[in-house]
Amino acid sequence: MKDIIGTTRLCALLGNPTGHSLSPMIHNNLASSTKTDMAYTTFSVEKEALEDALLAYEGTVLVISHDRYFLNKIAVKILDMHKDYMKEYLGNYDYYVEKLKEESMEDEKKIELTQTQIKKQEKKMKK
Repeated sequence: MKDIIGTTRLCALLGNPTGHSLSPMIHNNLASSTKTDMAYTTFSVEKEALEDALLAYEGTVLVISHDRYFLNKIAVKILDMHKDYMKEYLGNYDYYVEKLKEESMEDEKKIELTQTQIKKQEKKMKK
């Protein structure tokens, strides 16, 4: 790992287990090749301690997790990122899932409405 000085940006993967992660190697190689003053490491932190720390923290944290229970406990906003856009959901993971279901149902209704409108147009054109 590179020397860490006062200006070095420190990034970390927090969790348990972390030893299997390739993230430090990937990020540190990228930082080195782009001459970015950054170091990436891992910290083994038990889930409950991490949850408590994040809940007590008053700043912004970007969390990427596959643990739905964890996201439900700590998330207050979810950003659903796509190639061309990003959508914000103000709530935890359960809220996000519920909103996705609602949006899917709305999309289905729009498709049904469009199909109904097409049929009406076709009937008018036949007359």
